[in-house]
Amino acid sequence: LGLGANQFSILSTLERLGLSADSVSVAGGRMSSPERPGAADSYGELLARNHMADAEALGSWRPPPPDTPHGLLTFGAQFAEVAVDPELGLVRVRRLVGAFAPGRVLNPLLARSQLIGGMLWGMGQALLEGNHMDPRHGRWAASNLAEYLVSVNADAPDVTVEFVDVEDELVGPLGAKGVGEIGQVGMAAAIANAV
Repeated sequence: LGLGANQFSILSTLERLGLSADSVSVAGGRMSSPERPGAADSYGELLARNHMADAEALGSWRPPPPDTPHGLLTFGAQFAEVAVDPELGLVRVRRLVGAFAPGRVLNPLLARSQLIGGMLWGMGQALLEGNHMDPRHGRWAASNLAEYLVSVNADAPDVTVEFVDVEDELVGPLGAKGVGEIGQVGMAAAIANAV
């Protein structure tokens, strides 16, 4: 609980309670210590009791060397359920499912939304993206974004995102990894395999 400018106030609170900073652990958004069984506080409760609007954490971390045998990226698996009209060649995606292991998820709502967006992006890439070259003039057939097809709400199927809980202390002190584009990466392959 080393808390920068507010460190004295927090540490003095712990001392008054007879707790050492090393004994405090956090689970489910609440801080507790085996030195005081049954007592638990949220960060908000601790800050309010000490009349503090915010807290600042100080620390350092050195990334592992580049030749480390560990993967530091987010991993995931994606699946698609599709309906295909063989006569017309139409493909409709009915359901998308993705399971991802991004380490510690700091904001589940934001991470889930980011992954859903990535999966829909990958679906649009698989089914709609493509710009053909006009062989007579050597130009792209669609010369502007108004003619470029992208997925819209009517194209969006049911999308399920699951998080696989993986603790990864090598990636950083928080154990969090990115979910920026991992939702998009395997979607086109999942849809192609389903077709």
